[in-house]
Amino acid sequence: MGGVNYILEFYEAVCRIGASLPGKSILTGRPGVITIASFLILLILFIRCNKQKGRRISLLFMIPMLLFLIPQPSNNLQVTFLDVGQGDGIIIKLPGKKTIMIDGGSSSVKKLSKYRLEPFLKYQGISAIDYAIVTHGDADHYSGILEFLEKDYKGSIRIKNLLLPGVDLKDETYANLIKKAGALGVRVSVLNTGDTLSQKGVSIKCLWPDKDFETDSDKNSHSVVLSLKYGEFDMLLTGDLEGEGEVRIIEQITQAGSMVAINGYEVLKVAHHGSKYSTNSEFLKAVSPLYSIISCGIDNSYGHPHAETVARLKESGSQTLKTTDSGAVTFITDGKSMKIEEWLR
Repeated sequence: MGGVNYILEFYEAVCRIGASLPGKSILTGRPGVITIASFLILLILFIRCNKQKGRRISLLFMIPMLLFLIPQPSNNLQVTFLDVGQGDGIIIKLPGKKTIMIDGGSSSVKKLSKYRLEPFLKYQGISAIDYAIVTHGDADHYSGILEFLEKDYKGSIRIKNLLLPGVDLKDETYANLIKKAGALGVRVSVLNTGDTLSQKGVSIKCLWPDKDFETDSDKNSHSVVLSLKYGEFDMLLTGDLEGEGEVRIIEQITQAGSMVAINGYEVLKVAHHGSKYSTNSEFLKAVSPLYSIISCGIDNSYGHPHAETVARLKESGSQTLKTTDSGAVTFITDGKSMKIEEWLR
């Protein structure tokens, strides 16, 4: 029995060494049905050839099998509004391989990174978030991102850049995020009105907050607002924007020569989970969204979305989708046409 013990200890040591090696695992994401079928056919041929014609010839099937495991970049833009309960979590896959996460928090789901964010990212074959954007300092918008930045985080998702609103960051919330990001070597930057991130034909412009804006106790007032454009596709992401912020966004959208003012947005992320005091009629008239997404929790204590807000959206002619009904909502576009997927439908 002593000999068996040493054999098992040897196996454990080999496993520990293997687990510490780079490239120890390959994150493929969830392959399509055709890819899975093709892989299984090649696997069967590999096994039969290995039995009948020898290992050398059968190894020829290994190359195409491995190629099937490599995720192929897409020319489409994919934006997913995750069902994170009472909170916000948006994952943007740019054409190519870059990934942006806009918020990732919840006040109703515990261990959000482990049970909601990371499973979806792995499903998509994503191991690194190139840009994580926190729109403002409410926990229902950053709790999951904070979990990714904890030293005791055991998962495989890494954040490369953390972007915060360009306001006074002495608030304890922002100071904590900056400290934890710095400890992991994550670069920290701020977003102000006019800042633009451009990748592979996708342009994401920051419309708010203004760097001269005097913040108050209400963090919603300086929530980051982003206008995304890809070809003929436009999307407005508003965080928890309310009050003066909405007025300033209306001014920017309706300024002379704005194509958005003429054609409107295809998609609006409704501010503050459909709060009564956000998304007023004047704002909706300027944005003119075809689709409006509300991210909120089932039977939440805030009463989101408010009936008056839902009524305003309906009156504007926008089709409303809620994560409570649809689960995750995904928009896929090549810049001309658009496809919508609802997880629960």
